[in-house]
Amino acid sequence: MKKVYLLGTLALVVAGLSTGCSVNVSKDGNSLEINKPTKKTVKKSTSNTKKVPSQSSKQETQRWDERKSATLDQKMQAYAKQRKISLTKYDNKHSLKVAGGRLYPDTFKKDTFYLKGQKISIGWSPQGEHKYDYDVMSIYNHDLGNQGHHETYLFCMHDNKPIVLVDTTRDSSRINLVESTDKTLNNNFDQVMAQD
Repeated sequence: MKKVYLLGTLALVVAGLSTGCSVNVSKDGNSLEINKPTKKTVKKSTSNTKKVPSQSSKQETQRWDERKSATLDQKMQAYAKQRKISLTKYDNKHSLKVAGGRLYPDTFKKDTFYLKGQKISIGWSPQGEHKYDYDVMSIYNHDLGNQGHHETYLFCMHDNKPIVLVDTTRDSSRINLVESTDKTLNNNFDQVMAQD
């Protein structure tokens, strides 16, 4: 009889604990008290505070527009004057021919692009449609002579961050890009993309 009583008590304790109830045993061990769990009320905030958009959603909404294009153009003209070089901008209409005969943005479809030895997906995408790993927003070129030497600056968005890539490859369909180490170029583009 004691075994049946003990098994029954054990079954009640297990059932009580599995449902979230608390089980209390009397000091003499002869009685059990099973208490139902109490509900905790959670107050919902009714304040009118605005949600601050996350960094990624802020970056997602940043698009290339005429104002940003004009601002970058002003900065690039000042950059060219400082370096005493001549820059040509891709005007969104006529292909930009660089020394050696390459045409931008046509080359994105014809040639293969590499960065740090890895093949990358890159293309003309001024509205940041995320068609590529590197969406090119603007292109500027500086020819260094008639032997195919050039510096072509590709202003891109990658992982929702601005990045300037430079093409100096001559006479090849394999284009090896490098990240710009020029602080002025990088800061100019960062500032432009930070505009609201």
